[in-house]
Amino acid sequence: MLADELEQLGFNRVIWSVMNSPIGRYYRQEPERRLEDFYRNCNTLPHWQSIYYPTARERLLNSFLRRGIDFSLDIFPYEDDGQPSYLPHIIGSQRYTALQMQAMRHSPANLGFCAFNERYAQPGSNWPPGMLEVHMQALQQNFTAKYKYSMGDAGRARERFLSRPPAQREIEDLEKYRPAGFWGDFQYDEFVRRTSEAANKVGSGFSNTTIFRSFAGISGYVIGCGYPPTMYETLDWATTVHYKDGWGFGPPVLFTAHITDVLTCREGLEVVPSLTMWGTAPLVQP
Repeated sequence: MLADELEQLGFNRVIWSVMNSPIGRYYRQEPERRLEDFYRNCNTLPHWQSIYYPTARERLLNSFLRRGIDFSLDIFPYEDDGQPSYLPHIIGSQRYTALQMQAMRHSPANLGFCAFNERYAQPGSNWPPGMLEVHMQALQQNFTAKYKYSMGDAGRARERFLSRPPAQREIEDLEKYRPAGFWGDFQYDEFVRRTSEAANKVGSGFSNTTIFRSFAGISGYVIGCGYPPTMYETLDWATTVHYKDGWGFGPPVLFTAHITDVLTCREGLEVVPSLTMWGTAPLVQP
């Protein structure tokens, strides 16, 4: 039904976010597994492994394939929680990406990989006990190793800059603070680069992307979530997401053309405007 509606509305490409629309990647419904169990326990029937029902994701891929709709899976759909950004976790993300792409490589409808993840300097509250402290310590240590001073020093430089009258502000304070914002972008760019490379090692022909996070308004850039000229270096197409926080119907219409121009940051990069707003009914609001 969903694939039929998308086809009727003229959609030809879908990024499937498990955050808003859960999909079974491995799990199958009880009646399907019960039939396998029946075959497994009956010696007069064919081998139980000859009876297999596809998962929800496999059925979705099949329905999109029949209608000529490209499918791209958002593999890391964490909402408002932020995943760890330090290197060991990014390496683990590489391995998980390769596993997921291997599971979908059989389907011609699988366009490729979407490396989107909501990352924050301060993660949300759904983390296991102790993980938040480990995450924040790793952020501080990695930042200090790269810039030779702490994120606390960067914050104090910012406060000095803002507390002084404009004529007395020192440009050195501003320059010292700026890497604190760039650091989040750097880590996200590294996450995208490594996971897209892992996807491409699974097989050829994939077309990968990530979603540029922004609010539907001028100066609506969400810091720490990638810098387009470097974020899209290893990717094949670019798109964005119109966030849901109170912007209504008007701004996205104007913003779509603006953000398309912003994301055209290198030759050969395909830019695909977003036709829906994040978190709203996708078939209602174009």
